[in-house]
Amino acid sequence: PEQTSVRLPLTFESNLGQAPAGYDFLTRGKDLSLFLGAQRATMEFGDSSVVSMRLEGASDNAVSYTSGENSGVVNYFVGNDPQKWISGAPTHSSVGYHEVYRGVDVLYYGNGRQLEFDFMVAPAATPEAIELAFTGAETVRIDDGDLVVEAPGGSLHWQQPVAYQQIDGVKRSVE
Repeated sequence: PEQTSVRLPLTFESNLGQAPAGYDFLTRGKDLSLFLGAQRATMEFGDSSVVSMRLEGASDNAVSYTSGENSGVVNYFVGNDPQKWISGAPTHSSVGYHEVYRGVDVLYYGNGRQLEFDFMVAPAATPEAIELAFTGAETVRIDDGDLVVEAPGGSLHWQQPVAYQQIDGVKRSVE
């Protein structure tokens, strides 16, 4: 019989203690663990690579939000002590933070198994405040407009940013 593999989309769990303190959400996959906080996203991949993407100058007071609540939950029944078990962690299709910079929100979501993130810039706010810094990377470079972050265990790729405005429900490209 022919085998087929199921590639589930990224979902984000609320952190109820199954991830390090300081992170609000996490997602795990075959080759990646991702932890999200208001000011940073930390990715563990390969055998031992850990890369953190920090939103430089981001607000300590950014408020998290979720969308696309999924019907599934995640449970962690590890060890023999029920007091240490975690059950019913809700899952979401996207998570974000309001006001990481003045007038700027960030939204994380999956495009299939690929992590993507958007910055939503309110009218009169400035995108120039957005600054990303990486730790744990050997190199960070732009390749044909795409962001490539290389680490000992592999590399992370994000497609070239796209900027647009929504006017009367229609996306219009902007520089």
